Order: sequence, then structure tokens, then C-alpha cells
Amino acid sequence: MEEQGSGGDRLRGGGSLTARVFRAARSRLLAFAFALAAVTAAGAGAMEADITVDGYDLVVGQSLSARILLYPSEPGEASLKIVDLPSSFTPRASRKERRYLGGLGEPSGERVSATLFEGEWVATEAGTHTVGPFVLRSGGEELVLPAITVTVTDPLPGEYRHLGWSVASGGAAVGKKTRLRLEAFFAGDLVSIACPATEGAILETVFLAPAGFRPDASEENSTVAEFDWTPLAAGTARLPAASVDFRARDGSLARLFVAERSLAVSASPAPRAARADADPPVAADVSPAFRETPAGRDADAGDSVNPFAGRTSGDPVLTEASALWKAKKTGRALAALRRAEYRSLFPFSYSSVRREAERSAGIDAAVSVPPAAWKSVSVIAAVLLACVAFATRLVALSRPDRARALRAVFAGGILLSAAFASLATYAYASDFRAAAVVLSGELKRVPEDDSRVAGVLREGDAVRVCGRSDAWLFVRNAEAIEGWLRASQVEFYSGEGSR
Repeated sequence: MEEQGSGGDRLRGGGSLTARVFRAARSRLLAFAFALAAVTAAGAGAMEADITVDGYDLVVGQSLSARILLYPSEPGEASLKIVDLPSSFTPRASRKERRYLGGLGEPSGERVSATLFEGEWVATEAGTHTVGPFVLRSGGEELVLPAITVTVTDPLPGEYRHLGWSVASGGAAVGKKTRLRLEAFFAGDLVSIACPATEGAILETVFLAPAGFRPDASEENSTVAEFDWTPLAAGTARLPAASVDFRARDGSLARLFVAERSLAVSASPAPRAARADADPPVAADVSPAFRETPAGRDADAGDSVNPFAGRTSGDPVLTEASALWKAKKTGRALAALRRAEYRSLFPFSYSSVRREAERSAGIDAAVSVPPAAWKSVSVIAAVLLACVAFATRLVALSRPDRARALRAVFAGGILLSAAFASLATYAYASDFRAAAVVLSGELKRVPEDDSRVAGVLREGDAVRVCGRSDAWLFVRNAEAIEGWLRASQVEFYSGEGSR
């Protein structure tokens, strides 16, 4: 009996051990399931990135092109940092744009906002180079893509390659055609020539070498293209980023890029009497864009080109705007006029000069200036007239002998009150968004300096501010041209920033 009891104890002890093992295993499985669910939930909204590189084996003079797609992300919050970029890779182009991806495996099939980074660098030295890592940030998250290894080799012996611009003598000036020659040397057959126009200039093709063209081996360089380049603004202008594709002797397709080059552009062509060479005339299709300073005429030359001539009459605002106009500060002059018009109860003297100045600057359509000065006045007038009208109505009840005249006064007061109420509504509704005048107008697609240009606005063009991202403003003009500008590129005349 004792042995049986003892055996029974052992059996009970064995059963208890099995239960404990089962419970421990079950606890571990549950913990693992919870951990897996937490990781899955955390990773559901995690960023992902895809990188595409055109080629890892290059020849000196060829370009390395990389595309990185980061999702989900907003371009305004996304950034890319290349930890190590060898100095032998010369930056050629870069941009950042918004992309929309459909679904990405989501059951809802909703479009996901993504950011596309594109970069292009020209290899200038042979060797094995490491580019990266690539650090991507968006919304407080960080993602690191590993570095890539690129092998760059020298051209085969006897295969000297070159592509560059040759600029005709005489200098560049606003509105004047300058002849550009694209000169190249390579061992092979020409396939194609690409030469996109730069922002702020007109590019006209004069000559393109045909496909199959071979540079003359006896000459250092051969002309493969000629263009007439007409800059539209004074300052320093970058020449077009041309490239040439050719088929090398081994049958491979190669590409050459022109070295980056800029020219100083003067405000207007120099007088012909002071120059020995004969320059082509100002292009007829460009002349309307420079009505602010027509060729051969100064803004102070007469009333026909100076909208302020004889109209300042001691007015400090018009005097200030006239001085800015004469100093070629078109945007600030128009901003001063719009600010005065915005604040004046009777702004005709400012609006008439402002419209004439905008026509002189080539601005055909402009954002209207809201009658902001009438906001409070019209509200007060509407309330007072309504009170007077109802008081007259009460008096009419106690004076039947004058009821007809008092009813007429009541009706007139109500109509005038409604008119002022309508004016107040219009004044507040039209001044819902801040407005500004453009000082320099290269619009970006996204709020980044390296973004693709969405359009160009004239200096002095008025815009509505529809959004903001840090130091960037999303603006729209009267012709519905919209994009991002830095806040330093505009001067406010209403709303935020106005003074």
C-alpha cells in the first residue's frame, strides 16, 4: 500500500511537471505572437526606398545617374544626404519631386505619396569609387541605403573625348542673340544631340550635325551644333547643359556632357558706335518682354516710358514708388503702390498709376487689390443705417401724419445698409488670403532649391499666398500659374508680412 502510495505520488508529480511545461510553452508562444504582431504593426507605416542606378561601370566623361524613391513621404519633409560623394564626380543635375504610387499592396488601393530623388554626376577620374551611404529622412524617421561601388576607366588609347561651348565675341546682353557653337571630338559616329533651353533664356537651333557624323581627326574639335541664345535677364546666366550620344569603335553607346559654363549678361546691348563688330538685332519676338527698358531708351527719357511722370504731385507714396521705378526696382515700386491702394479709402490715384506701371512692365493680367480700407467703415455704416432705419420705422408708428415720408426713409436706410453690408462681405472675402508682389519669380514644383522649375513669373507680378512650408510660400497669380517661392522672393502688401 505504501509502495502504491509512493507510486501514486510519483505519477501525480509527473502530471504536475507536464502541466508546468505546457503552461510555459503556451506563455512563450503567446509572447512570441504578441511580439510578432507589434513588429508587424510598427512596420506597417515604416518608410521604404528603392534605388536605381544606370550603370556601375563608366568611362571618364560619362555620367552616373541614380534614382531613389522614398515612400510613404511628403517632399516638403523628405531629405537625402549622401555621406560620401567623391570629388571626382562633378554634380550635373539633381531634383526632388512628388510621385503617387497606387496601392503598394494595400487592400484599400489608395494612392500613396512618395518622394523621388534624382541625381546625376559626371565621372572625371579613373578608379574604383564608393558613393554613399544614402541617408533618407522624412517625418522624424530615418532610412539608410548602403553605398554603391562604381568603377571608372580611362578611354581607350587614341580615344580622346571632349565637348564644350564656343561663344561668339561681343558679350551677352538682355534681348540680344548670342551665337553658341557646340564643339566636340570623339572617336565614333554621332547618334544624337540634346540641348534643353535654360530658364530665363530663348534657345533657337541654327545647325545640327546629322546622325553618323564623325569629327575630323585632323582637327582638335569639330562643330556639331550651333544655337542662337537670347538671355532674358541681366546677371550671370548658365549656358545650356548639352550632351552628345555617339557609338564608339567597339559598338557601345557613349555619352559626353558639356562642361558647366556661365556668362555675364549686361542689362542692354552696347551702343553700336562703340563696337567694331556688327551684332544681330534684338529678336523681334523678345522685344515685348522688355517694355520696361526698351532698347535704346532710358526709363527717364519721357512720359511714355515712365508712368510716374508728372503724377507724383508731392504724394510721398508716389514719390517713393517713382524713385524705386527709376532705380529699376520694379517689384518694390509696384508693391508700394499696391500697399497704398490696399489701405486707402479712395485709391484711384494709386490704382491708375499701378495699372499703367504694370502694363509698362509687361504684366497683362494682375491680381486685384481688395478694398481693405472699407472693411470696418462698411460694417459700421451698415449697422448705423440699419439702426436709423428701424428707429424711423418706430417714429412712423407714432406719427401717422408723416408715415409715408418716414416709410420712404426706412426703405432707403435698409437699402443703403444692405449695400454697405455687401461691400463689407466683398472686402473680407477678397482679402481672405495674404497677397504679395514677386521680386524674382522662378517657381519650384516642391519647396526645395534643387526642385524642377515649374514656371517663371515677371518681377512685379502679384500673387496670392495659398500655403506655406517653413521659408517657402505656395503662390498663384491671376493666370493660375502656381508653384513654390522663397519668402525672400516676394514683398507682402496685404496680410502677413505687410507693414
